[in-house]
Amino acid sequence: MRRQLVLTAVLLVLAAYAVAFMALMRQRQDISWFVVAGGSGVDPAEIPAGLSIIPGIEGYDGLAFYRLALDPFTRQAKDFGITLDTPPYRQQRILYPLLVRVLSFGRVEWVPTLLVIVNLMAVICLTVGAAAIAAQYGLSPLWGVLIPLYPGFFIAFSRDTSEIVAWAFAVLAIRAVVARQWGLVTGLLCAAVLSRETTLILAAAIALVFAWQLTSRQKRSFPVITFALPAAFYAGWQLVLRSWWGISGLEAGALEAAVPFSEYVHLFVESAARRTVLMRVHFAECVFWVVVVLAVAFVLARTNAAPQWRVAWAAFLGLAAILGRDVWSEQASFMRVLSDLYMMSAIILLGASAPVRWLVLIASCSLSFYVMLHMR
Repeated sequence: MRRQLVLTAVLLVLAAYAVAFMALMRQRQDISWFVVAGGSGVDPAEIPAGLSIIPGIEGYDGLAFYRLALDPFTRQAKDFGITLDTPPYRQQRILYPLLVRVLSFGRVEWVPTLLVIVNLMAVICLTVGAAAIAAQYGLSPLWGVLIPLYPGFFIAFSRDTSEIVAWAFAVLAIRAVVARQWGLVTGLLCAAVLSRETTLILAAAIALVFAWQLTSRQKRSFPVITFALPAAFYAGWQLVLRSWWGISGLEAGALEAAVPFSEYVHLFVESAARRTVLMRVHFAECVFWVVVVLAVAFVLARTNAAPQWRVAWAAFLGLAAILGRDVWSEQASFMRVLSDLYMMSAIILLGASAPVRWLVLIASCSLSFYVMLHMR
């Protein structure tokens, strides 16, 4: 019965992503439009066959993942007719394009399709991991859909970016923590960190709980390797990138911090007028985040979620609070960045009461449908 419910959860989620895919393909000429290639960083005369350039745009992050999928360990800013704007920042998220490169067997024409397929494979893994976490909390595995149906993941899927892959590894690691499979936890967290560096906060949260247990002389819940090795992997990869480019990915991607929540409030107030379609979408997203954060705050003291995941949620909320104008100015940007906060919110809500879970699930599904209607 449990396997059937997990399979049902996977099929429900895949159906939602299939609808999104078909809606996008009706608007786009071919699957390579998911890369969102264009702008001054692309030379039409040199790009590989099979990649379509979208006129009148400046391109998007998926272009960097496409380029790295052609040569993941490149040390050239420009190749294949594509210039990486900040190579070490792009290359620190190496695992998604590396997986595509391995599966493509060097066939360049396969890369646009495989970028989409790998994300769909990650959606399946994410759903299975989320269903297992729901079952660990004593819930039906069907509650696992709360995680993959995050609206920002549909945006990431539509633009070939790495958030889904990163959180597939991270959610499977969270599931493995309960099973006390420490080697698996460590490996999955290393993979998550090499897919999206912000997932290192999970390892940091485990380290903080470990330190608290150590100082209070409580029984330690984790071996040191679970947080030390992912941190070492991250630091080592950053040193490699620094030796290649003269600057690490962390330094290259440093963002200017804002006054906590000031940019969110600015967007909320600005979009409240709802004069344009984009303003209405932004307003719906702002309301969504009020619902999610308040729901988690309401159950934080009563959830069955482990202390390290509550610490991680607080850290991701703090990170979201200081995001600058350059992130909040664009829907695809802030909804992707806030995937970290939503993932930990969902983990906490799975350990909470049913009414709050239903509230966030309905809000997430509604916004996902609304976002899909307006995706381009």
